[in-house]
Amino acid sequence: MGLNYSFANFVKVVLVVRFHRIYIEMATETLIPLESNPEVMNKFLQKLGVPSKWNIVDVMGLESEMLSWVPRPVLSVMLLFPVSNAYEEYKQKRRK
Repeated sequence: MGLNYSFANFVKVVLVVRFHRIYIEMATETLIPLESNPEVMNKFLQKLGVPSKWNIVDVMGLESEMLSWVPRPVLSVMLLFPVSNAYEEYKQKRRK
């Protein structure tokens, strides 16, 4: 089960990622809330041109058993966390 992605698809995905990273950095200095629904995110990624064989899945825990349920290979990890007062204070300190 080796990776069989064309160079064109790789370049397209890299360009999309770079474009969105630049857009996010230019648009705001704060984190943008993301949808935490894999079905919604997968549809969004497919509209961006990401091959449908690449999927976002929920990771239910970091224990070995939970991680064994995650399909391989893993290309990226997206962390979702609640924004708290402590996070906002940390962000303010970093700006100074």
